[in-house]
Amino acid sequence: FSTALRKRIIALVCDAFHATEEDFNTQISDAPLARLHFIARTKAGQVPEVNLGELEAEIERLTLLWADELRVALARHFGEHE
Repeated sequence: FSTALRKRIIALVCDAFHATEEDFNTQISDAPLARLHFIARTKAGQVPEVNLGELEAEIERLTLLWADELRVALARHFGEHE
């Protein structure tokens, strides 16, 4: 997890909801996961409908390292091998 990743995730969500970032809090521990909470301000009555499945998939894609993407591409091309 990095500042750059945090900024990309927040920008993606704010863009999807036509919102602006107000505040954020990041929690990182010894666990393999990080937690990001942020407040995004929207304009009343101007919140677009967002496909949450697509948004989640895009956030997941943002969190992948290039090595993860390479592994997925190789597995697709050559099949899964131990």
